[in-house]
Amino acid sequence: MTYLANGGSRPHAIWTMDGSPGWGYDANGNVTTDGQRTWTWNYDNTPSSINGPGSANESYGYDADGERVTVTSGSNPTTVFLGGLWVEVVGSSQRGLFLFNGQLMVSGSAGLGLTYYHSDHLGSIVTAGSGTSVGTQDYTPWGEERNAGGMPQTAFNYTGQRKDTTGLLDYHARQYDPALARFTSADSIVPGAASASGGGAATLGGGSTTPLTVDFHEPGFANQLNQHNAATGSMGFWFQLSSEEQQKAESPMGPANPQALNRYSYVLNNPLRYTDPTGHFIWWAVGAIIGGVGALGYYLYTHWGHVNFWEAVVYTAGGAAAGAGLTWLVEGGIAVLSGLLGEAVDQAVERLPVPDIPASVSTVAEFGSKVMQWGTGSDVARARMATLSSEELESNGVTLDMAKAWRDFYLNEIVRNPSNPSAPGRAELMQRAVELLSNQQ
Repeated sequence: MTYLANGGSRPHAIWTMDGSPGWGYDANGNVTTDGQRTWTWNYDNTPSSINGPGSANESYGYDADGERVTVTSGSNPTTVFLGGLWVEVVGSSQRGLFLFNGQLMVSGSAGLGLTYYHSDHLGSIVTAGSGTSVGTQDYTPWGEERNAGGMPQTAFNYTGQRKDTTGLLDYHARQYDPALARFTSADSIVPGAASASGGGAATLGGGSTTPLTVDFHEPGFANQLNQHNAATGSMGFWFQLSSEEQQKAESPMGPANPQALNRYSYVLNNPLRYTDPTGHFIWWAVGAIIGGVGALGYYLYTHWGHVNFWEAVVYTAGGAAAGAGLTWLVEGGIAVLSGLLGEAVDQAVERLPVPDIPASVSTVAEFGSKVMQWGTGSDVARARMATLSSEELESNGVTLDMAKAWRDFYLNEIVRNPSNPSAPGRAELMQRAVELLSNQQ
């Protein structure tokens, strides 16, 4: 596997494999050929069709949100998907899917009955059973099947994503090649921007010239990118700067995690801990999924044996709309609940005890709002660094040990809960407090 020389365009794009050329890309960084397959891409940077390897030949249809809804494989009938809740091969079988927290739990059809599935900690389907075990599937860390064909009951595969006849896994926004541990198109969102996408807040650039979303159709993007490159070129990447230089620079200037620079890599090259479910997560989707699943489940329960596809569509769409609307009203509560359920929390990292607060305040919330004034998110906390003084800290009863404890608490929180938007700024603010109070010793 070889890449272009340093300084070339698309430095992380593969150009030859095993010494044989044959890789090609379009202007947006999408693979057009890899020596085994050829791609045709649409305006939304999702594949319209893929030919290969061998006789594999698939074409795809999408809804208005870019979510795949149909797959036609060669001369076989078209498969229709309904929001991850229903699968129908046109003119043939219908199969309802029951998911919990995004993971396949049960599938059922009038002819085949119910099949139950079990997943590992990453959501990869590993066993299927219907009273007794009827299939098992093992994977390498990057998602290749160790025992190919061990799970014929479902196309759900590594991390719960669908595997196509092309050998690629459909990750909704992009397709993933488990044999190469790479995506077939460049990430359009900086890794870590979406909840639970892996990498955490330190992956993101938070400065005014840091482009988080790549939009090739927007002229303003090129100007923004040029500003960002000029700032980075003059000082270097954030992770290359000293502590003193970081305080003077845009904060942070580009990704703080160098793994995020490779826009084709999978979950920052850490597949044993992270997954990349969609890259386009939004909170009201939780309500839509819950509402849709509930409505479809009710329909299947009350109409089992005489299921009508379009009636199921109406039930599911109505439930999804109701769930989305309700979630929109209580979005904050759903977000908190999702955090409590551990969507983006690394359970391998233990949460540190909440540090002590000064006697001048009675609650942590009062400490944050009145003493530290760190606000929500990271921007307010970073702006507060310019006005913070040792005299103010001491007058409010903040000690050096207390400042160190709060700094360590939020540094740990960055690792434990990567989706916490406030932790990075508060960690920097408390580090500034440590420096100010240390100078008074």
